[in-house]
Formats: sequence, C-alpha cells, structure tokens
Amino acid sequence: MGLRRAAAIFGALAPALLLACSSRERPLGLSDGYEDTGRVGADVWDPGFDVGAADASFNCSDGKDAGVCACNEIGQKPTSLYVVLDRSGSMSERETATGPTKWDVITLALLHAKTGVLRRLGSRISVGLGLFPGPVKGTDACTTGDEFFPLTPGSPATYDKIVEVLRFQTPYGGTPSAATLSALAPKIKALPQPAFVLFATDGAPNCANAPCGPDRCAYNLEGQIAPGGRACDATFNCCDPALVPSGGGWRVCVDADATKAAIADLAAAGVKTFVFGAPGLGPYTSDLNELAKAGGTAREDAKPGEPLYYSATAITQDSFVAALSAVAAKVIDSCVITLEKVPDDRGITNVLVDGVLVPQDPVDGWAWTPDGKVELRGATCAKVKAGDVVNVKVAVGCRTVTK
Repeated sequence: MGLRRAAAIFGALAPALLLACSSRERPLGLSDGYEDTGRVGADVWDPGFDVGAADASFNCSDGKDAGVCACNEIGQKPTSLYVVLDRSGSMSERETATGPTKWDVITLALLHAKTGVLRRLGSRISVGLGLFPGPVKGTDACTTGDEFFPLTPGSPATYDKIVEVLRFQTPYGGTPSAATLSALAPKIKALPQPAFVLFATDGAPNCANAPCGPDRCAYNLEGQIAPGGRACDATFNCCDPALVPSGGGWRVCVDADATKAAIADLAAAGVKTFVFGAPGLGPYTSDLNELAKAGGTAREDAKPGEPLYYSATAITQDSFVAALSAVAAKVIDSCVITLEKVPDDRGITNVLVDGVLVPQDPVDGWAWTPDGKVELRGATCAKVKAGDVVNVKVAVGCRTVTK
C-alpha cells in the first residue's frame, strides 16, 4: 500500500514525510545471477527452444518416418503482456531484518537470468512496463504512474533492457492505482491482441481524491494509534480532514472502487487484468478479490477462504515465482498457437515442448485447427496450463512425426 504504517497521523502527514525512506543500492542479486550473464554457457542458462528467434535452427529428432534433417522455426504471434508494477514505499518491507525486500524479490522473480518468469516466456510475449507511483515530482507521494518501457517483442536483449530500467528504481510513496491505470489505458487498449495486464501490488489502492469514512480509511483498517493514544476506529476517523490541519490525510483512503472501474474498462476493451498480491495485504484481500473479478481473471481453482487473485505467501523468490508462473501459464494457456505464416506443406511440421519432440496426436500431442493454427492436446496442453512448460517451438522442414 505504501502509505500505511506511518509513524504519526497529524503533523507528520506532510507530503515529504509520506515518502518511504529507502536505499539507493542495487536490488539484491542484480549483479550476481540477475543480469543475463548465463548466456556464456548452457550449464548456467539454457534458453531451450524459444519461439520467434529468426536465426534459430536445430536438427529434428529422428523418429517414425522422420530422418535427421534441418528444420527452420515458424514464428508465433506473441501475446501482449503489460506489467503494471507497484513500487510504493511498503515494497521496501522485509520478512526478516536481513532478508530481501519485496521489491528485490519481485524484480528477481520476473527477470532473473535463469528463473525469471518473463524470461521464461521468451518471445512468446511482447512486454511493456508501467510503474506507480511515477517519477518523483517535488514531494508528491501520489504521482500518477507512467510507462517506463514500451511494448517490445520478448528477447534476451529486451529483458536485459528492462533490468536496466529497474536497476536503480526504489520503493517510495503511495499507491495511485486508479490514476495510473486510467492514464495507461489508451496505450493498453491499443496493444495487439491477445493482450493482458499483470497488475502487481502489495496492498490496497490509495491516493484517493476525496475524504472517506472510517470503513475506508487505511489507518482505521490497520488499527493505527493516533497521537495521544486514541485508536483509529469506527468512532474516530483518522482520515477526517478536520483532524489534519495541513490536509491530505484522506490520501490514504482506500481507492479500490475507482481502481476496479479502471480495470473493468480495460476488460470491456478486451484486455483482461491478472492481479498479483505480494505479502502484506492484511485487511485488503476482499478489495483485490474484486479487482480480479473486474479483470475477468478470478481464480477458478480457489478453495473457500483463498484469495481470487494470484498471491505469494512469503517474501521469497520461490513463492513469488510460483504465483507469477501461474499467471504466465494463464496468459499462454489457450494451447492454441497462432503462427505468423502457415506452412504450405503441413506434412513437414513438428512441435517441440521444452526441446522434446511431441508427436502429432489429437489425444495427447498436437493437431492442426481448421483455420491453420497448432493446438496442443491432452497431456501436452495440461503441462502448459499447469505452468510446467518453458518453451514451445513449431518448426518446418522435417516430415511430421506422428504417434
């Protein structure tokens, strides 16, 4: 959320003090395994078969009716994935005194050279990036977020450039989600389809434009104590402008309704939003559930009491990667691959999943659709949907291997 856990409520609410203190050091691991140095050897980083590399080629595995021959990859039309990332002050929180911050962990989970979720999607996506709050303007903790990286085809070079963008970004300020999503909406709606947004945050939207009652005041919801020992509760609204002579206390009012409307507007334009929640959501789970429903991506597998959005349970890279991988699997889980060009001879086409040749088989392999797309079937499709697949490659030049 970014503005919660303030040390004081009244005089301390001057905007300059709303900015979270944080170090300008590089995020943990940025210079040790975070950069794409693994390309020097497959033992460090194995890209597998990454769809879309223009110069990619390989020797087809010999199998039934297939000799060893040279195959050329067929490019796959990438999915557009626009990441809208929370870098508010609370993203500097740690689970332990010496552990990594939430900001460190999410950047590594997305872009680590070996396990980063975006890197694993490779060129199956085009990726763009927005951050909120935006660049510091004076002492404004609620600056509307902005685009920091335009939509670009995924590649090692693309992900390296995003690393450079994020390298010296640090958490600060509030969570102007509604204003940011509204400002980015024209760019997002113009993305090539299919298109999705990954909205990643660790708390409720705030930076509201109007005061609120005690039921929507973050200080009240989090049980803060006002100076003098008065509890922020239903009988004492700590977001009441009358209690803050300098004004601005209402900026910590939960702004979930406006954020929900912005996400619903994107969904109406055909762009679904996946919501990722980092640890620290506290009383705001229901708010993020509503955002997930508005985005058309509420988890269908959620058990009673579980969040409807995709959540990490700990500030660890494994936990973040697991949740973000589930999102990635949904982004590309249609199991239908749209090719840039359908081969003239479909009988010399093969599919490889993580480097393993998959026979053409309408039950557990793959098949052509009537409109010239490749559809993964059965067990192969299930692996993709489960997030267990890193790379899918379609290649032409070798006689199709059938089951």
